[in-house]
Amino acid sequence: MRAGLIFAFLTVFIGSCTAPKTKEEPLILPVEAETESPEEIIEIEVPPVTSLNPLDFAFVPDTLPSFNAVPGVGVITRESRDRASSLNNEERAGLTKAFIDAYIDSLLRDQSLEGVLGVDQVHGWPLINPISWTQNWQTAEPMANSWGLPSLVLAIMDRETKETEQNRVFTVHGGILDFYGRSHGINGANGNAGYGSPRGEQFLYDNKLAQRFDHGLIIIDENGAGSFIEELAPSRLIELPPLTGVFSGFVDGNDIQMAFISAWNVAMDSGMAEGIPILYPDGNGFYISLVGDANRWNIIPGNETNGLYIQTFNQRTFALVLPDVHILPSHARFLGPPFLELLTARLHIPGAEGISPLTITPGNSSNISSVLPGNEEFIRRLLAGFSLYGIPLSDPVYRKDTDGVQWIKTQRFSRGWIIANNKY
Repeated sequence: MRAGLIFAFLTVFIGSCTAPKTKEEPLILPVEAETESPEEIIEIEVPPVTSLNPLDFAFVPDTLPSFNAVPGVGVITRESRDRASSLNNEERAGLTKAFIDAYIDSLLRDQSLEGVLGVDQVHGWPLINPISWTQNWQTAEPMANSWGLPSLVLAIMDRETKETEQNRVFTVHGGILDFYGRSHGINGANGNAGYGSPRGEQFLYDNKLAQRFDHGLIIIDENGAGSFIEELAPSRLIELPPLTGVFSGFVDGNDIQMAFISAWNVAMDSGMAEGIPILYPDGNGFYISLVGDANRWNIIPGNETNGLYIQTFNQRTFALVLPDVHILPSHARFLGPPFLELLTARLHIPGAEGISPLTITPGNSSNISSVLPGNEEFIRRLLAGFSLYGIPLSDPVYRKDTDGVQWIKTQRFSRGWIIANNKY
């Protein structure tokens, strides 16, 4: 769904909705019990536990974009002068997947892309001693920029990541792309030589659009003027908490752990500017397996959801969630205020009135009590929220309202978008 339609929807709902019924009905969560009867129903009274006002939010149902690979995305050059040509088959496959994941991730954030710009292929940048792997993509919403290519979107992955960081591709576009092409970086350079590679997607900094790079922060104000703050990324100044991405039964350095470490780094590098504290794990992460073919196939229509990797932080005020779905990017998604609280409170917000909850069935009742002892109620609440709105498929995304004046916080879930008003 295009951003304009999303916010037209928000304007109507914020202006015309009446307060929903306050009566809380029992949450009925089907669980495959460890008894002879797999049909056992556990009924839990779920009283209100939030001060959030449902009218501060809206839900916009939306279909998912195609997960099919776009021709040309992630194709790696074989130009003999390029460092990419010397990669072995395993390295090339990993690099291709990283670019395809980033392209799908961009579509999930509702970014308007139209494939590769021209016939560009993934290549080292700069050609000699490359700092990053790069591919030129094409936006459906062109704007003039310092590169002289109005349709340009740069997809970039740093080649110099630490062992505690997972290689990921991030995009540079819009006003930040324009500034990225100007020689205001270190040593008067532009591009990755002057600013480094991106360390996440765009976020808000003092109510201005910003993006973190290796060498600092690019900020675009409300008039479109850019500035650069040279500084180290917060994640490179903070010691990674030891339990981050640790799941029982997995060896250190596995792909799941690296996905969570990468998401932790992104949260620190973008979120600390928004007031997010250092994220300290509440303990090991846990895996909620799902049972029943109908359940697994209804969450992401046409694709099987085997389970959810979840880790909570700072006494369950933040969480990272990685869906175990083959077709999705291998990116753990950030959940924090106000959306995590909204989900665990099971609030019905404007736009969600006619939606029938999905049946999200954990593997068995002991699975719930053992993965996070003493916190079964939190897990059940979170799954109940997912059953209504779907599982998270993006980090928070900021967009201008329909008047182009105020920034509004949104997040994509598998059944649509949750939108918060500008108080958040």
